[in-house]
Amino acid sequence: MIEARKIPWFERWFAGQVRGRLAAQFESVRVGGLEAFADAARTGPLLVVCNHTAYWDSLLAIALVTGTLRLDGYALMEAANLRRYPFLGRVGGFGVERDVPGDGERVLAYGAERLRGPGRVVWVFPQGREAPAQARPPVFRRGAAVMAATASAHARATGGEPVRWVPVAVAYVYGRDPRATVFMRFGAPRDVPADAGPDGFACRQAEAVADLLAALDDDVAAWVDAGTHALPAVIEGKRDRLGAALTWALGRLTRWGHVRRPRCSPNATPSGRPDAGRP
Repeated sequence: MIEARKIPWFERWFAGQVRGRLAAQFESVRVGGLEAFADAARTGPLLVVCNHTAYWDSLLAIALVTGTLRLDGYALMEAANLRRYPFLGRVGGFGVERDVPGDGERVLAYGAERLRGPGRVVWVFPQGREAPAQARPPVFRRGAAVMAATASAHARATGGEPVRWVPVAVAYVYGRDPRATVFMRFGAPRDVPADAGPDGFACRQAEAVADLLAALDDDVAAWVDAGTHALPAVIEGKRDRLGAALTWALGRLTRWGHVRRPRCSPNATPSGRPDAGRP
């Protein structure tokens, strides 16, 4: 496995850079339930389980957990991605070697150790790979369930802060703007069940995320019907002023060919010849 080697100043700087990239890429990032999530994180550690649909998912986690909320965030990733982008380890990424025997158990134990103390957040994409948001319910692997159960058992045995888990759903939607709008919902923090097996717990996590995806469907439908957003914008997209000016100028230059029509004489036939001799 590859451990996280966080550098606080770099983490804060990188989160700001990520917010700038998101503002340039998307019309806006709209998030529901973020304040309740922040309040819960300040009282105890949280494990986030989220659907995985795009490259931007992990950057959204960094922008919100580290950049907006200033929490101590970590994320489980593929070790290959950490080798390709080693700077992600400096902002809390830790990686699993899927082809190394026993590495899955080691990385889950490492993640459970991070879930100790208030302000700690571990973000996991239990699908393991990108999948369409329309696939309902998402298929979750058992790793996040094992990690949460291990951390919760340790907290109960040592008298530490209770570990809770939070479902999160994300969807990218295109509308009138050429850039997509990001819709996210954070669910209510939930206790880790002491009696549920890992497979049943993973299924419960997947169903909770599916419910949030259905709620996002309603948010999108309301936006399309009424033109207003139910979710607040956490990140506003940057306006492309140059592109808007060029589009306006092209519209002015080309509109006359569509607006002006050739005038016809009342006595002219469609061919343009005078209509003489016809009754």
